Amino acid sequence: MPTRSPAAHGGLEPRFSLPLTTPRSSKSSLVVGGVQIYLYGLEDLDDLPRDDIAVLYLAHNRTRTTDGRRKRMPMIAVTMNMRNHGDREIDQRANETWSSGNKNHGIDLMSMISGSAQDFKLILDYLPAYLPRFRNFHNIMLGVSLGGHTAWRMASVAPGQFEAFAIVVGCPNLTSLLLSRLGLDAASLGVDQDELDKVPYDELEKVMSEEQRRRWPRALAELVREGDRKARDEFPRTVPLLMCNGKLLTDLLGLFSFPGEENNSQQKPIITALMEKLLNKVLYGSSSPQGSSSNGSQVFTIRPHPQDGNLLSILPSNAPKESPPLYTIYKRPSSSTLLMHRGHAAPENIIASATMHLSTSRIDVSVFNQPMVIKNSSMTGSWGFYTHMGKFKWKVNQMTGTGFELYDQSGRKVAKYGSAGWKRFGEKEVSVYVTGDEFFVVMVLFSAVVSSQLKGIIDEVVGEVAGAVAGA
Repeated sequence: MPTRSPAAHGGLEPRFSLPLTTPRSSKSSLVVGGVQIYLYGLEDLDDLPRDDIAVLYLAHNRTRTTDGRRKRMPMIAVTMNMRNHGDREIDQRANETWSSGNKNHGIDLMSMISGSAQDFKLILDYLPAYLPRFRNFHNIMLGVSLGGHTAWRMASVAPGQFEAFAIVVGCPNLTSLLLSRLGLDAASLGVDQDELDKVPYDELEKVMSEEQRRRWPRALAELVREGDRKARDEFPRTVPLLMCNGKLLTDLLGLFSFPGEENNSQQKPIITALMEKLLNKVLYGSSSPQGSSSNGSQVFTIRPHPQDGNLLSILPSNAPKESPPLYTIYKRPSSSTLLMHRGHAAPENIIASATMHLSTSRIDVSVFNQPMVIKNSSMTGSWGFYTHMGKFKWKVNQMTGTGFELYDQSGRKVAKYGSAGWKRFGEKEVSVYVTGDEFFVVMVLFSAVVSSQLKGIIDEVVGEVAGAVAGA
């Protein structure tokens, strides 16, 4: 079984420090075939058997470790320290470059890439045996720099085992990349930089200095050339690929073309939208972002828990019923307090709280430790929502007389709350019409529920008073 440990909160440079509102996943460790791996988010899931699980494999960059790879996604993430990095480091000098004095940089780098690809292949094959409660593993590979180079190699090492790739500053043509860094002049050979992998070693040897030949021996050249060929010829054209590179990385530019695609940008495997659709299809059962509708709004379903009347589950509107909740709202029995959790209800998952005051029709709210106040107007029946971003107001839908619509202080409608329809009796639906981060979405969802809860209590009290008066 995986060993649980608290997720690391540090390890990032100050300017990349995570805000307090950033979700922290659970972190557990597991040894597979002698390789220590780290699993993020596994302990956040319930223990029920499931058919499907999405697994994001994270390969970090050279000279970094797993500590810098923080993330939060509705899936589990698997990472490890790459060969000769972090707790696997044997010789720090092997991580240096030619310019830093490591004469074996080419050999060291390529052997680390090859070994790391084999490590990830090992985990791919054996992780399902360690997590038997999941039947289908939908694997996604994400790599940065050294991890990006490795990700390109994974397609041929593990054919058919990945459903998507995300590669950040990684290169499929490492021959051209390393020969350029070695100072070899492509023009002297009559080729472009990205064609250096096509030049036979006998031709390279004629223009290389003795030191360059020592740093780029024939045996290494043949190994790298074969890996480049597989990355070029065997990388699947039907699997979505998100590829990110910076314009200042001049030695990576021009190394990403595929045969016959130089003049057809539509066929280059840089399919950001397709990548997003795949992730949402895998995770939510729809190619739209979390419950988004045709007009781009986000739509959420609020569903009573079938076994516990004190729990409300919030999911994307098009998520299968068996999907784990994005959020859970818990109303303490015989209490005026409501708590909102990310995922399932657990003390460590609390992200918002509300205390209702019936005598004043006021609700004190905290979202990610940011205080807010909701007040009811007995004259209009609306709920004023006072936040650090300004004032919002939940108003009764004037067309139907039921449900609420949320407006900002400029009068723009930003959300709607109401019944999910007669076919989904007892369920509510929230549509968020404007783009916002998780803080904003949680604020809208939670304010809708707590306002509705207090309105229900007020209506019940008013009904009891009216009944008492009528019967007097």
